[in-house]
Amino acid sequence: MKPEWRYPEAPDWANYLVQNGEGYWIWYEYEPVFNSEFETWHNVQGGRFKYATYDFRKSIEKRP
Repeated sequence: MKPEWRYPEAPDWANYLVQNGEGYWIWYEYEPVFNSEFETWHNVQGGRFKYATYDFRKSIEKRP
């Protein structure tokens, strides 16, 4: 389930949100770069990053 941009899910410093190949969502302070060789995002400019967490017990969704 995609995290929300509102607090408390998004850190106040987060400017980018990406999903990696394993399905995890990651917040980035600076724009990450996608590395096609390794099929992943990289934090090349430094800055903070944090894996987004959510309560998996609330992950059920009904088809709209």
